[in-house]
Amino acid sequence: MTTAEQRVAATGAGRDSVERTASLSPGDFSLTVVAFLAHCLSWASAALLISADDVYFATSPVRAWTQLGTLLVAGASGIVLLRTLPHRPRTVLTVVTVLLFVPSGLASLVSIAAGDSNVGQVITAYLWLLRPLTIVAYPLIVAGVLATILGRTPDSADPASPHAEAADPTPHLPRHRHASLVTAIVLIVSALIIAVTFAFEPSVGSFADVPASIAFLTACASLTASTAGLYSLYSLTRNCIADSAPGSPPPPRIAQVLTAVAVACGMAAFMVSTSKMFGDGADLYFGPIAGPVGMGGTIMSSVLLSVRIIRRPAHV
Repeated sequence: MTTAEQRVAATGAGRDSVERTASLSPGDFSLTVVAFLAHCLSWASAALLISADDVYFATSPVRAWTQLGTLLVAGASGIVLLRTLPHRPRTVLTVVTVLLFVPSGLASLVSIAAGDSNVGQVITAYLWLLRPLTIVAYPLIVAGVLATILGRTPDSADPASPHAEAADPTPHLPRHRHASLVTAIVLIVSALIIAVTFAFEPSVGSFADVPASIAFLTACASLTASTAGLYSLYSLTRNCIADSAPGSPPPPRIAQVLTAVAVACGMAAFMVSTSKMFGDGADLYFGPIAGPVGMGGTIMSSVLLSVRIIRRPAHV
């Protein structure tokens, strides 16, 4: 290998290292939160429209076009969440996102255009098979991606590393500490709201006869807990980077797991609770235990994340 080739290879390796280890800046984090909220809202709206098709065994052109629009927004915001991943996983997950959301959005339009055509109906059936994956499985991808990118720190948080966030000095920690404590309070309050509203559930595994106001409170609390979990992990990670002296604590791996649980379970609880305000269509995809599992997971992860924040005063 020539000297020039070695220099190019070293440069490429350095770029890969930067891409793997760089943590999110405040601006990137704000964009991530906005993309996450846009994804949740559009994803839930699309799921409700899709469940309406299954309830009535038919669709209308307006509902079909609305499904396409909401799923395209959900897919686009999902791709925005992938933007800081390394090149290879970002490319793979982007392709997966496109292959899930675009065909799922086109399924109802193809069904209308196909009419009684046998070929068209076969194509529609295959497209409709992608919908459960889009609605049920994709939140797991979102949870894993967010836990990965928000919990990412420079290698060993070495203060000599040129990519460590030296620009976030220790004097900023009291501000982060205050904001983190506010986040812990938000997590606890959200968990309490979900627990209280869950107590009003008339029967385990079903939300029949739950008032719309109770379902609305649960949906808001679930989405709030997931978003607060994102800030909790981001704050923990940034303070681990700022406190990069020898012997400082490692990156919060358990916080990454708890954040992934909060996101996945929070999205499930948000979906089920939202559907109760407009019917009971979410049970078609999530099943009768989705509500209890989503609420229980959100409560558990929120409480544990808040405890972790409160018990780490020196670093949060």
